[in-house]
Amino acid sequence: KSRLWGNLAKIAVVLGLITSVINFVSVGIPQITEFAKTATGNDPTGKYQLRVLRDATEIEIAGAIVFGLTDDVRRTLDAHPTVRIIHLNSEGGRVSEARNLRDLIDSRGLTTFTSSGCFSACTLAYAAGQKRLIAKYASLGFHQYSFPGMKNRDFLSEYEKDKQDWLARGFAKAFVNRAFSTPNNEMWKPTHRELFHAGFVTGYPESDDVAVTGFKLGDLESIEAEFAKIPLFSALKTYEPETYRSMLSEMRSGLQKGRSLAELREKVLPLVQSVFMQRMPYASNSAVRSFVALLLEQMDVLYSVDTVLCYDYICDQERVAKLDVTKYFSKELREKELLVIAEVIRSAATQKHRPPQEKEIERQRAGVLKSLARRYGDDVQMLADPELGKKNKAKMCQLTYELYETILGLPERESGPLLRFMYASEK
Repeated sequence: KSRLWGNLAKIAVVLGLITSVINFVSVGIPQITEFAKTATGNDPTGKYQLRVLRDATEIEIAGAIVFGLTDDVRRTLDAHPTVRIIHLNSEGGRVSEARNLRDLIDSRGLTTFTSSGCFSACTLAYAAGQKRLIAKYASLGFHQYSFPGMKNRDFLSEYEKDKQDWLARGFAKAFVNRAFSTPNNEMWKPTHRELFHAGFVTGYPESDDVAVTGFKLGDLESIEAEFAKIPLFSALKTYEPETYRSMLSEMRSGLQKGRSLAELREKVLPLVQSVFMQRMPYASNSAVRSFVALLLEQMDVLYSVDTVLCYDYICDQERVAKLDVTKYFSKELREKELLVIAEVIRSAATQKHRPPQEKEIERQRAGVLKSLARRYGDDVQMLADPELGKKNKAKMCQLTYELYETILGLPERESGPLLRFMYASEK
C-alpha cells in the first residue's frame, strides 16, 4: 500500500505508453502508409508492363513486381497456352508477389530469361525457370529484403524459407548464403561465371531463341534516336534516307511484335547489304581496302570455328542473312565493322570514284592470279567456278582469303581499283 509502488506503477504505465507511441510512429505508421498506397493502386515500388511476344510463345514482364501481377500473368497464360518463355526485366518489388509468380512459373514449366536485368525480389521468380537464360550484357542482383518499419532480424525466417527453396533447386550453398546476406542498401551482382558455376543460370540464348525485350514501347522514339548515333545507321540516314526509313519501319514493327534478333536481322540485313554492294564500286581506295582487311579478320575468326561457316559467310549471301556469325566476333570487331561500312557508304556518296574498266586492272589481276597459281595450282579455278568451290568449302575459303590478302599486298593505287572492279562485277 506504499505510495512509492503506486507511483512506480504509474510511471511504468506512462513509459509503456510512450514506448507504444514511439513504436507506432516508427513502425506502425510507415507500414499503414505503405499498405494504404498499395491498396489504392499507387504502389510506391512502381508499375509493370505485360506483353505477349513472338506469336504468343513468350511474354515479358517489365517493371515492378507488385500485387496483382501474378493474377494478370495467369490470365495471360490461360489465354495463350503456347507461351514457353517468360522475360523478367525488373528492379524487383514485393517479395510475397514474387513468390506467387515463382510458383506459377514453376507449375507451368516455363523458361525464364532476362535481357536487361532482374534484381532483388525478381530473382525469386527467375529462379523458378525450368531453364534460366540471360543476355550476355544483362545482370542479376541480390540483397536482403526491406519494408518500412521493419528490421533485418524480422526477415530471418523468410530468408530461411527462400534459401531452402533455392538449395532444393540445386543452387550452390555458398552462392545462396551470399545472396541472402548482402545488406538491403547494397546490391550483389555476381559475374556470369559465378552465376553459371552456382547453377543459378543455365545458359545464353541464341539470337533466334528469344524475342528482343528490355525496353518500353513508349521508348521507341528514344531507341531510334540512339540508333541514329551508330556510325553505319548515321551514314544511311544522311546518304540513303529511303533505306534508313525502311530499316526503321522494319525495326519498329519487329520490336512491337516481339520478334527475335535473328528475325530482325533477316529483315534489316538485306537492306544494308543491297546499299553496301551498290556503293562499294564507287568508294575510295582506302575505304574498300579497309573493308577487305576487316573481311580477312572476320574470315580468320570463322575459319577457326568452322570452315563451312567461313564459306557460307563469303559465298552464300542468302544463307548468311540467317546466320548469327556476329556471336563469334569480339565487341571491338563488331564496332569496327559498323565504322568501316559507314565509311564505304560515306566515301561513295561524297567522292564518286568510278569502277575501272577491265583493261585498267588487267595487269594487276593477272599478277595476283599468277601468284596464287604458283602456290595452289589448278585449285585456283575455284575462284572462277563457284560449283568447284562447293565441293571443297575449306579450300574455297582459304583461296578467297589468300586472294584478298595478295591484293592488299599491292600499293593502294593498284589494289583499290582492282577491288572496286571486283565488287562491280558482283553486282
